[in-house]
Amino acid sequence: EAEAFARIVSSGAPISGRSGDDGDSVGVWSELMLFDGRAWVSEACAIAVTLCAVLSAAPEVAGTVVTAEGEVVPPQGQVTIFRLRPGAHVLPHVGVTNRRLVLQFPLSGFEGVGFRVDSEWRNYTEGAPLLFDDSFEHEVVHAGANARFVLYAVLHHPGLGRPSFEKVD
Repeated sequence: EAEAFARIVSSGAPISGRSGDDGDSVGVWSELMLFDGRAWVSEACAIAVTLCAVLSAAPEVAGTVVTAEGEVVPPQGQVTIFRLRPGAHVLPHVGVTNRRLVLQFPLSGFEGVGFRVDSEWRNYTEGAPLLFDDSFEHEVVHAGANARFVLYAVLHHPGLGRPSFEKVD
């Protein structure tokens, strides 16, 4: 359901693509937002029912953490499915905090896609997630033939404490 994907416009993660690839409504880099950090997006979850059910039940994604100092940390970000067109390059960029980890799980089209975190280049492997601290510089280079789709989920950093759904007074 490609029409459900929305173009990503981000000053924090600039992108380049092949000439002419950015002319349609979804552009070179697009997403199907499932969780915006506050609420699950019902229209998108109607398309990705199982993903939303599993991830909304995961406190690492949607729960809160109470740190050793008593600070209550809400969910750290989003859950989305990213689509990246062949020939695209998500230029080097960094996340906003080291209080979270990013999980990317390849769904399809990941052959020929290189992913760099700090000085380490990685490739996607079927059935294997990439987990990284996005406060380190990272980038994606898509030299493959097909659109890449990855599940992207922001998780609480385990150093903060144990996430849960328990109410905090």
